Amino acid sequence: MDAISEGPKRGPAAVAAPRPAALEREKGKSVVDGEKCIGCGICVVSCLTDAIRMEPVSEEEWFQVPSSFQEWEERRLEFLEAAKDKK
Repeated sequence: MDAISEGPKRGPAAVAAPRPAALEREKGKSVVDGEKCIGCGICVVSCLTDAIRMEPVSEEEWFQVPSSFQEWEERRLEFLEAAKDKK
């Protein structure tokens, strides 16, 4: 998902590059972009140094699987309508 990115490793040239405020990076530290992360945990189980851990999220942030195709379709249409309104 490319949700994890590493901060700059060296020199002011790398640090001076523009970046979104939500992804402020400290030199040599990695950050997770919550908009891209799907919470699968693959990064946690594949990290050889145990440097990554999962953090609980609120109920509002948790993705709820629709109980039926009809509910799925209603959510899909709501999403499309909201996306259209943003334009």
